[in-house]
Amino acid sequence: MRNRASIAGVEFSAIKLNPDFPVTVPSHLLRGEISSDPPHVHDCFEIGYCFEGSGIFTIEEKILAYGAGDIVVINHREVHQAVSSLGKVSVWSFINLDPVALLAGYVPPEEYPLETDSLCGSAFSNVIKIAEHEDICTVVRNIITELRMEKTGYRSIVRSLVAILLVRLHRLNIANDQVEPDMLRRDRMVRISPAIRYIANHFSQPVSMKKTAAVCGISTPHFRRIFREATGMPPAEYLVKFRMNASAVMLKNTDMKIIDIAYASGYPTLSNFNRHFQATFHAAPRDYRRLP
Repeated sequence: MRNRASIAGVEFSAIKLNPDFPVTVPSHLLRGEISSDPPHVHDCFEIGYCFEGSGIFTIEEKILAYGAGDIVVINHREVHQAVSSLGKVSVWSFINLDPVALLAGYVPPEEYPLETDSLCGSAFSNVIKIAEHEDICTVVRNIITELRMEKTGYRSIVRSLVAILLVRLHRLNIANDQVEPDMLRRDRMVRISPAIRYIANHFSQPVSMKKTAAVCGISTPHFRRIFREATGMPPAEYLVKFRMNASAVMLKNTDMKIIDIAYASGYPTLSNFNRHFQATFHAAPRDYRRLP
């Protein structure tokens, strides 16, 4: 059960968890190319598994591609939303949980890192690719399967799998020296979240900074300054980054012609698209599509 409030276009969602077994029932969600959810943040740990489709997660300033078999992990700190590739629908299952309450008394905390506060920040990739970390993605899928089937002893198995998941996530994150988020930067991110959503839903079309600033209710010069403070880059650079990631997803997950991908990514000319793609991925679109 969720209690929701909204500030500046960001939805704050409080999840009510069962104190005896603080894990929600797995959801079954379809994500379209237009996000039906506003940018939002939960008050607990969220885990998702992508069964079908591909697209982009925007998590704070990060633009992360996803595909079938990938997972996403998001703690209570980061504002996020997801969209699918153009013309496609993605199938996700999400759960919310409190790992500390779930595992307290079941595993020794000195051996199992139960905190999730550090699983965030620019150095942490919330989307974990099955091609790179099949072991972690399989653990999440098994957690969801156990929760759905509810066979005898499933709670014990879920607790064991969550403990394994946290250890493996912290192994990935061991080099991430996460610093407590600056409150001013967090305020800036909340302030520009309507623009992040607007870009995610309109990147295939011409995007004017005047319109993008308007959805945040501020002047264009003020918007440019706040956007850079929140994301570390100007809005025009963020738009290019989003378009490039979206085009890379389409190259890997569709049979669309490259010129059609260029148009779908907001580029009216193929030459400009090729130039930006080469600069971003150090490979031509055709060569990138052939990469494993």
